[in-house]
Amino acid sequence: MPIKNQRTIALIISILLFIIGGILTKTYRQYVYSNNIFDYHFADTIGSLVCIPCSSLFWWAIYKGNFSFVRCILYSLIAFILFEIIPFGVFDYYDIVAMFISCGLTLLIYLTYKRYCFRH
Repeated sequence: MPIKNQRTIALIISILLFIIGGILTKTYRQYVYSNNIFDYHFADTIGSLVCIPCSSLFWWAIYKGNFSFVRCILYSLIAFILFEIIPFGVFDYYDIVAMFISCGLTLLIYLTYKRYCFRH
């Protein structure tokens, strides 16, 4: 698949992840809180789980090859951890754990995609 098509698909997936994360935050989180359900902090960390793949795909698609996708994942992780640590809002270590989990899953999906889709 040509690079231009990959970047367009990455941008579309990034936008879809952003929308899905917003919808889940507004609906699922409210449902869990109103019904007093313990879901292992999934409702609290939806944004942190979605932010790494969403921003990594977005910046990789926008910067047209200036950065590798792994570097975009790393930069996204650093930026969001700094945003969580710097006192802009409520600090929650579950969010940082969720960011590392999201980073690992994003990297695993990327490496699997790279391994099986680019065989020669």
